[in-house]
Amino acid sequence: MSLGLSIPPGGSSTHFELSARYAYGSLALGMELQKVRQKMQVETTKRDIIRMASHHIGLSFMSNKRRKTAGTGSLLASECRRILSLLEGRPIAEHDIAKDENGRPYFQDHHSDFSISHSGNMCAVSLVNDKNMRTGCDIQLVRPGVKIGDIAEKFFWPVERKYIFQGDEKRLGEERFFHIWTLKESYIKLLGHSVFGMPKVPSFVGDGYMEHFSFNGDSSLSFYLYDISGSCERYMLAAAVKGEEAARPEIHWFSQPEAPFLPCRIIAVIKAGLSPAEMMIPKM
Repeated sequence: MSLGLSIPPGGSSTHFELSARYAYGSLALGMELQKVRQKMQVETTKRDIIRMASHHIGLSFMSNKRRKTAGTGSLLASECRRILSLLEGRPIAEHDIAKDENGRPYFQDHHSDFSISHSGNMCAVSLVNDKNMRTGCDIQLVRPGVKIGDIAEKFFWPVERKYIFQGDEKRLGEERFFHIWTLKESYIKLLGHSVFGMPKVPSFVGDGYMEHFSFNGDSSLSFYLYDISGSCERYMLAAAVKGEEAARPEIHWFSQPEAPFLPCRIIAVIKAGLSPAEMMIPKM
């Protein structure tokens, strides 16, 4: 590409270098502005698509480099607000979010309902943009070595423990543990209760149906269970939604460019009040 630069008669090489730097700087700035305009068009289209559906889950995987350059707690909080802002299509600051008497966050001046969760390098936000709907979500890094037996004994029903520990393969037992944990957490967060209320949450496994999930509760409740895994890490994600018009969530990724991509696979859809035979079988 020719920029038409030449040393004028009587001109110096210094003058030429300054002119070249200015020209190249202007070209770089113009290219950068073009990228910004293109990105704004993409984000505007994305926001329009988001407004069309009623339930959305925003995900972001944070690289270790980003986590090292900022405090983990503050970084996770700001990343969740960034995802929430992109899903809402408007900037969300700390003062835009209030908490009820149980500590559950909500918008004071908006009809959307949301739930946030983070674990390991992942942030997740579940958002419903209908005033008659409510949501809760939980994401968990699948960590080997967790004392799942002790935790399950304290928080899970006997039939859920039987589901977790069926068979001899330890890896599958850990997977099943996080299935149940994230489902229960998503329900607790939808209600705005603490984790200490988990033993009172109805079982997600029905008697005599060890290959199916179930939930005996309000028929307007739906649960969605996902496996998010790649070569680096593995996560379980569950989202709960209460509402008669609830549909399967739209998944949106908002990771930074340097972050690896982790496929998100749905493994179960659970409709409360339905018989286990009408539900999806979790894929092991």
